Amino acid sequence: MSSSSDKQPTSSATTTPPMKRKKLNINQTVLAPDESSKIEQLYVKRDDGTFEPLERCSPIQEENVSTRFDWDTSVDIDDEKWTPPTPRSQVAFVFDALKTHLKWTGVDKDMKSSSEMKKLLRSGKTLMINPPSKNKIQVTVKNGFITYGTTGICKDDYCWKVRSLGFFCDEHGDWSKTHFFLRDTSNVTPTFALLTTRSTHSPNKKITLQHILNSTKDATKFMAFKNYEAQQVRPNDDGQNHPSPWVLVTPRPWVTTGQKQSTEFQDSVRIAISILFSLVNSRQPDPEKHYVLIADQVFVRNANWPLVKKVLEHFGVAPEFTGHSDLGVGTESPLMKGTVLDRGVGKSWIYMKMGTIGRIYVGIRTQKKNSSIKTIAEYHKTDKDGPDLFQCQDDTLDQKNENEMMEAVGQVAICLCEMLGGEIDGAPIRCDFQKIENKSGWKTRYIEMLIKLVGFFSSRLIKIDIPDSIDFSVVD
Repeated sequence: MSSSSDKQPTSSATTTPPMKRKKLNINQTVLAPDESSKIEQLYVKRDDGTFEPLERCSPIQEENVSTRFDWDTSVDIDDEKWTPPTPRSQVAFVFDALKTHLKWTGVDKDMKSSSEMKKLLRSGKTLMINPPSKNKIQVTVKNGFITYGTTGICKDDYCWKVRSLGFFCDEHGDWSKTHFFLRDTSNVTPTFALLTTRSTHSPNKKITLQHILNSTKDATKFMAFKNYEAQQVRPNDDGQNHPSPWVLVTPRPWVTTGQKQSTEFQDSVRIAISILFSLVNSRQPDPEKHYVLIADQVFVRNANWPLVKKVLEHFGVAPEFTGHSDLGVGTESPLMKGTVLDRGVGKSWIYMKMGTIGRIYVGIRTQKKNSSIKTIAEYHKTDKDGPDLFQCQDDTLDQKNENEMMEAVGQVAICLCEMLGGEIDGAPIRCDFQKIENKSGWKTRYIEMLIKLVGFFSSRLIKIDIPDSIDFSVVD
């Protein structure tokens, strides 16, 4: 190692040439005489054999940052830009054949956008593939496209899905989806549904209400809606059915462009409506007047949280952080203070599970067999759970139902934290679950516990304006 000084010689009336400096080699490191000291002393050995002490310094130590919770340290990085071919599919065989033809040794996701591939896509070449246990596949690369058989592969540089319309897949093509926010006018309980076309369609195609209602009769995608409809009996005197009681809540259906944007819109609006109904229902003691959204579960994995917040604000619900909460200290849930967890057979409770820092899972667990001190210790060691969040031990309540409702409350708390930019242990809070339970029969006590959980997770106070009813005329 060589050492040199950054300082230049000072000038004087008589200018002298800078002194020629010799390279200095660090020959050894000598510990300070005191064995208990953590100070190291460095010496530089000069050419004449003498040693020159350098400035004393402490050894570099790794910073040990303490956190409230024990987070998972493994990180799985998903490259959203890269859609690999489905294993063992025809597209996978095409991918492997092109990779072999190009003699590609780089990263798989970059192959399609490479200059070598671009050149091949202009060549007009035809390749024959003999996949195992499958018929031969003829692949043509021409005019920038990859085609095989009667179909082809999405033109996007990082996508290996089968094209749907034109030369793009549903996600990357400029195709539309139509969304219908509907109300059942025959039900005295305000009942709603959000129905979305199953596949994309041309922007010029108009999807009617009758079209979307007809599509629900044969599709597994609309099972919750089909089950609801099967329970409704609407015969005329002559035994014929009434015309559909479903009407649009909005002046017109919503139309979105592109699969990704459409999925984001659909999931975000459904999340907002589910949360909206839960909050407003908490102010209505009569269950017959509760707003109901027909959906078994509401997916959050594609949520656009600014859009969720915008929809809530549109209906007069404006959650916001207002200050610091003392509940964000320690690891004991504010809903478990003074409560000893009952692990009896059949007992359930709500718990949180830690992903990578900031990612929180909230779920329900039911004890299936007798536990002991030993099994409890092993249980916590293997599952690496966070604290238990809630357990209903009130004999005057339906404990099973109360725990299930609180699972939904805990999940909504995480959703609000992520939507408002809450943090935990210095990291942004993120939902580590794919969906929330659509249980909107909330009571006033659930709002109180929701606020406590938000404070526990984010260390922030939250203010939520909740209207007494919902004015759907503001929807455009």
